[in-house]
Amino acid sequence: MFEDLIKVLTKSKRLLILCVGNSLRKDDGVGIYIGRNLIKKGICNVIICEHGIEFYTDKILRFKPQTILIIDAIHDVSNILKPGDVVFGRIDDVYTLQTILSSHTLPINVILEYLKLRGLKVKDTYILGIQVKDTEFSENLSLSSEVRESADLIIELIVNILTKKEYKF
Repeated sequence: MFEDLIKVLTKSKRLLILCVGNSLRKDDGVGIYIGRNLIKKGICNVIICEHGIEFYTDKILRFKPQTILIIDAIHDVSNILKPGDVVFGRIDDVYTLQTILSSHTLPINVILEYLKLRGLKVKDTYILGIQVKDTEFSENLSLSSEVRESADLIIELIVNILTKKEYKF
């Protein structure tokens, strides 16, 4: 799985990373946590979509990405995934697994179709999803240890690849 992510990170032209989530819903904020840390570490092709991608379509259109990587919390309703498990793949492949649900108001595929209608020509769209443990309300961004551990690994991998450092598993 991480080998496929590394290929996408190294070979994509005009890569845009969309970090999605809700920082008031504990683990559902994992995308926000990753996005904030990527930006702190100098990765500039990141948009933090705190309340859903639909509120950032103009920024996405201005960036004109050829590849989009969406980082988001996922909810496996089949209970196959454990908290902190990571899934990665093309958006169509991941979301056709009927077990994965997003907590956002508009489905991601609807937003991507809207962007295409507005003239965006994206070659590939991928999702990197982290299985949540707890999505209860919280006053601030608060991740479970399992989700934070996976998020920190993802941050390290993305930063090392995009800044051309060698990464070893």
